[in-house]
This record gives sequence, C-alpha cells and structure tokens, in this order.
Amino acid sequence: MADTKILIVEDEGITAKHLEKALEGLGYNIVDTTAYGEEAVVKAKDLQPDLVLMDIMLKGEMDGVEAAELIRKRLGLPIIYLTASSDKTTFQRAKITEPFGYILKPFDENSLQVTIEMALYKHEMESKGKRREEELEALYAVSRILAQSWSFEEKCKGVLEALTQIASSDMTIMRVPEGDKGELGLVSSTGRANWDRPDKLSVENTISGQAYRNREPVVVDDYPSHPLAEKTAVAQGVKSLVSFPIRADRWTLGVVNVASTKPDNFPPKVVRLLSGIVDGLGTL
Repeated sequence: MADTKILIVEDEGITAKHLEKALEGLGYNIVDTTAYGEEAVVKAKDLQPDLVLMDIMLKGEMDGVEAAELIRKRLGLPIIYLTASSDKTTFQRAKITEPFGYILKPFDENSLQVTIEMALYKHEMESKGKRREEELEALYAVSRILAQSWSFEEKCKGVLEALTQIASSDMTIMRVPEGDKGELGLVSSTGRANWDRPDKLSVENTISGQAYRNREPVVVDDYPSHPLAEKTAVAQGVKSLVSFPIRADRWTLGVVNVASTKPDNFPPKVVRLLSGIVDGLGTL
C-alpha cells in the first residue's frame, strides 16, 4: 500500500491532519492536502495520485462536487467523497460524478481502509476492461487499414497510430535503411508532436540497429540506463522502448520503435501483439 498515492481534499484542518495520520498509519502515501477545489484540480494533474479523498464542502468558489467532476473528466481518477452531510440534493449532485465511494464523518480507520481498497480494485478492473476494448478497436482499425487502397505512406501512418494506441505509448516511429552509410532514416511517426525525432540513426551502436540486424524485437524496460539509449530521448522522458524489425520473408525492410514515458510499459503479451502487427507492414 505504500505505493498507493492519495490526495486529500478537506477544508477542516484538524480533520485533514487526522486523515493524513490515519492513512499513513495504514501504509498509504499522502502526496498532498488542500482545502480548495481549484487547487485540488491542479494538484491532481501535477501529482497524479491513485485516488482522491474529496470533501464535498470546500473553501473557495469551487466545491468538492465541481472539483471531482473536473478531475474525473480530465484525468479519470477514482474519487471517494468525504462528507458530514446527508442532504439529498447534495448526494444527487455527487452521484452524477460517478464516485467510487462515500465516507461519512466521523470516520473509523476500518471503514476508511475498506472503502479505499474497494475503490482501487473497482478502478483497476474498469481500467483493464477499457484497455481491452481499446486494443480490440485498434486491431480492427489495423485490419481495415491494410485492406484499404491507400498509398504506402497512408497505410504506414494509420498502422503507427494503431500501435501507439494499443501499447498506450507516447510515440511510434518507422525507419528504413537509407543510403550506403549503414543508417536508418525516418519515414513516418505518430505521437507527441514536440518530441525530437533524429532524421537518421546508425545501424551500429543503436537499439534500432540491433533489432534491424538480428531480426528480433528488442525490449528495453529501463531505457535511461541502457548503454545504447539516445540522449535526446532520455532528456524527453522516455522510460521504456521496444524496437521491432519489419520482416518480409528473408528480408528486413526497416524497424518500428514504440516509446513510452512509463517504465516497463511493454509486457510480453503486448510485445507479441505489436510484433504481429509490425510484420503486417512487410506485406504492404
């Protein structure tokens, strides 16, 4: 539970301190506390907690229901309401924001822990279901793309976008051999528009070159510590990467790199799925 990060949004200082002490005693990590709804929205975005404990009555112009609605809509984080009120109108407003539970004040530690753990479990299950739906949609999209009478460039762009979605990654790049200097040139890319994408990479001494030469995917779970990591990519926050060769019979046509700002973002199941899709590029 020490890895579970919680943001406390509570307007009563004594209650906030009590909550913080109780939660730390239960093994949770309190990332911050605030008494203002506007501040809660900002902190939720900056700190990315696993869960938000939200008092309905807050200081400032934005109450807890309004803050919770923005956090759920923008960040998809689970919210548990803290309240001493049993007002029906307030509860009807709160229900619309799809909270993951309610804790009535004064609370006890047992009910507090049970409510939090149930909320985290429910959120995890919903997230897995959503990711599965997105994967299936992306796979159908790839099938449709490969069946279209589009140009090679259009099909590549479409497949790269699908790969980015399936892997929940930040950037996907396709490279092919260029010239006679042993370099892989940039052909197409999707993802973060502000990221630097070197025009050329050496086939020697690069992760892309390793995948290209060996005709096997190269998975890097801790990218910054890899001896062949590109300094520009590390500086931009890449934490994990997988490089796939584009295989066609006995030939290797190029590579596709999928990068993420999250470490360990490419488990074996995802790598196998992405590898099959990348091989589809070899049939275009």
